[in-house]
This record gives sequence, C-alpha cells and structure tokens, in this order.
Amino acid sequence: MGSFRYFENYFDMPGCVVCARLVDIIDRQAGKRQDEYTFWPDVLECFGLVYKRENFADNIGGYFPAYKSDPLKYVEPCSDAVKGWFKKLKDAGKVTFLLTSSHVDYAESLLENILGKDWQDYFHISMMYARKPGYFTKEQTERPFYSIVDNKEGDEVSEIQTGGKYLQGSIHTFNSYLKKMTGKENPKVAYFGDSVRSDVLPPQSVGWHPFLILEEMEAEGLGEEPVGGEQTDGPPIKRGKITGPSTTEKEFITSSMWGSFLTDQTVLNIPDGSVHTGGDELDGQRDANGLGDSQFHSLNTLWGYFIQTYVDVAIPQLDYIADLPLDHQFSTFADASHRSAGFYPQPPQTLQKK
Repeated sequence: MGSFRYFENYFDMPGCVVCARLVDIIDRQAGKRQDEYTFWPDVLECFGLVYKRENFADNIGGYFPAYKSDPLKYVEPCSDAVKGWFKKLKDAGKVTFLLTSSHVDYAESLLENILGKDWQDYFHISMMYARKPGYFTKEQTERPFYSIVDNKEGDEVSEIQTGGKYLQGSIHTFNSYLKKMTGKENPKVAYFGDSVRSDVLPPQSVGWHPFLILEEMEAEGLGEEPVGGEQTDGPPIKRGKITGPSTTEKEFITSSMWGSFLTDQTVLNIPDGSVHTGGDELDGQRDANGLGDSQFHSLNTLWGYFIQTYVDVAIPQLDYIADLPLDHQFSTFADASHRSAGFYPQPPQTLQKK
C-alpha cells in the first residue's frame, strides 16, 4: 500500500483543499492524470510558515492575524455548566490540568475568550507548547519543562509546581507531579481532547483514559431519545441546555460523498480477508466493541476502528457530562456487556438502524 496523508483537524483541513487543487492544476498542465505527485513537501513547508508559533506575536501568516481581529468568530465561550464542572472537580480534590500544543500567547488568548481572564483558576497546572504526541513519547532529557519569560522558554525546570505555567515538557516529569499531588503510585487520569492522533493514541499508550470530544456524533444526528426510547447511560439528557452544531458546521463535518465518519454500510472488510457488501449482514457476528447488536451498524471505518479500540468514552461536547455526578460510572468501548458502550449519551443516528 502506498503512503497517504490524512487531514485530521481544523488546522489541517485547508491543506486538503490546497492539495486537491494542486492535483487539478498539475493534471491540467500535463494533459493527463499523473502516476506520482511530489508537491507534499511544499505544502508541509507552507503549514510551517502559516502556523509558526512566532506568528502570533508578529501578527503574520494569515491565520493568527485573522483570529486576533475577531476571536469569537473562531472560538465559542464555555457554558456556565462546564465552568462549574471544572470547579466541582477541583473542589472535590481532583487534579485538573491543561495540556496543549498551542504556544503560550495564542493559548492564553484562546483561554481568555473561552473561560475568561480567570482561566488559570480552573487548573492546578498549565502546560503549553507541549508538541503532542512528542510529549508522551520523548524522554525526560529530550523534552524538559521550561519556565516562561516574555512568552518564550526561560530556564529548565526539574520539578513543576501547582499554579505554574510551563512550556514543552514530557509525561515523565508530570507523572512525578501527579504522584506527589495524589499520593498514589499509579494515579488514574481521564484525558479530554478532540484529536485521535494527539489526544487519544499517545495518552492511551501510557495508561491514561482518553475521552474523545467527537463532534461527528451530533453532526451525524444525535436524536432526542436513544433506540427504543430508553436512556442508555446515566440520567435523562438535558437537551434544552445544549447548543448543537449549526447547519454550516454540520455541512463541514459531514460528507454527502463519503458518508458517515464512523460506519460504511456498503463494504465491510473482515479479518479473513474477504469483502462483504451491505455491512449490516455481519452486524450480528461482530463483538460488542464493533456495536454488533442488530440495532446498530458496525463501526467499520478506519476512524471507527481507532475510536472503538483506543478511546474509553466518546462524547459530543463537555456540556453533556457537566451535570453528571462526579462518581458517575461510564460504560466504555471495552465494556462487552453494554449494547451502546463507549458513546455518551448514546450512539449517533448514523449507527442506529431504522
């Protein structure tokens, strides 16, 4: 199989359009479709120029100037329910932390617009420009923590402290901090993020429990009630408090050409190498991790596989869990006893058979 590049997040997405247009231009100039294209290094270099961390302060590169001129065009403030949830976690003695690959000046601007100028009050510690997934894979000597001086790296820091803000770092130093704060040798960590590449696979590999913010659940249709009218997990869903994706967002996130992000109902590859059409016929043979219940279509796309294999719980947005008791027990994708395990509050409509 040849190499491929996936466009996973909102920062990547413009590159998908750029690459498609470059293919069209090259084919048109050559008068035929090419066997090979060599423009990817140039596109990658452009990404580096546009999103270079110094660009925020220098107000160049296209994206950062556009964001700074109208931040609320690009981000939405957190609800009071989510802010209250953060505070409940801290008040209950849980260690809350921020781990982002964004550089400090851009990250602080985002946080002020999302949480308010008191954003630091919601976290015990903040780690920025973490450059995930390297944060989880590099050795402590390769990726030390740095103090922040004038929004740049200051001195190396061997021990991080509550209330601090740091640049870079690695999980090794942070684990020492968690052990000290919790008094446990192996503290449990629930990690919330929206990137399979950065916020799911690396944290899962070090024993953390990834909660994936999966917008596709709402965009593909999250009904008022689960299949059969029963609540699948937890207290009744308070839909009235939650603002779902707009029509424009749904059009951006979903595809009329490729279909569902999570299931392909036309072709299903199974381990023996054979290919079956009309994937529903094998649903009853799939295990619970594949949503094998006859009420559901299988999670049989590449991303569906990643989610059911490496994610603990997928939720559309934090508001869905903000009102839950802190001791709520979630059904995870590894739970073979629950027909819709892993999705909270329920699987999206694209997985539910009519």
